[in-house]
Amino acid sequence: MAIAHRSNAQREGASAHRNEGIAFEHLLVGEEGTKDNFILTIVTTEDEYKTPRHRHNFEQIRYVLKGEMQYGPDQIQKEGTVAYFCEGIHYQQKGSDGSETLLLQFAGPSGQGYMSQRQLRAGAKELQSKGSFHDGVFVWGEDHEGRRKQDGYEAVWEYVNGKQVGYCKPRYLSPIIMDPENFNYVPMRGHDGVAEKTLGRFNERGAEIRMIRLNPGAEHLLKTPERPLVVAVMRGEGSANGELYGPLSALRVMRGEETRLAAESETELFIVGLPAFDD
Repeated sequence: MAIAHRSNAQREGASAHRNEGIAFEHLLVGEEGTKDNFILTIVTTEDEYKTPRHRHNFEQIRYVLKGEMQYGPDQIQKEGTVAYFCEGIHYQQKGSDGSETLLLQFAGPSGQGYMSQRQLRAGAKELQSKGSFHDGVFVWGEDHEGRRKQDGYEAVWEYVNGKQVGYCKPRYLSPIIMDPENFNYVPMRGHDGVAEKTLGRFNERGAEIRMIRLNPGAEHLLKTPERPLVVAVMRGEGSANGELYGPLSALRVMRGEETRLAAESETELFIVGLPAFDD
């Protein structure tokens, strides 16, 4: 198990492939170059931040902590809601001033993996010798063969990987926005003072979203036999395998590991089971 806290998160500004007006606090990162690489970060936007309409060959889960995010004319994610973005879906972004979002990015069911932030930022910097970024779009130099303009992230991915990106057909037609408050907690049988609610399980690789609530003084053994878990503490204080946690602490639990949670105050956990790539 690995544990991280917002107080000591790595902080970065915008990468060259997107506009200014966005900042990141990286809580947890996976292993670069693996199919199940991921990143869990807190994203803060300013009112002028926006992106062009684009898509990715990975998946995303967004939990808006403050303010709201807009992904299209009729797609507004408000504070306290959770959104799932499947691989290949088109969307754009516009953040409200000072909005904060807990963002998890990870490999989609096609198994193309997730390009690390280090690769993204280094690639975007190097790519500027071959053209320039404008409003989230990369414009190639005149000597470039093929199309002159493409999405900034897509251009960096192709540069870093040395091949054309492949997009699968989206399994869902739009981002799925969920309100956790409209789901009921169900007591976990055999676990005193512990309740759970499932928000969804997606695609054939089985990415899943759920929440667990622990009453003050309750303990729970978090097991993960099938898939790695990424866990964010939404509220409460306690310990995980003896290490203290608080609001917006984050845990990474590898497959086969066990994490003993002990709640000092009422605790609510946001849990994502990452896709399984056994093959």
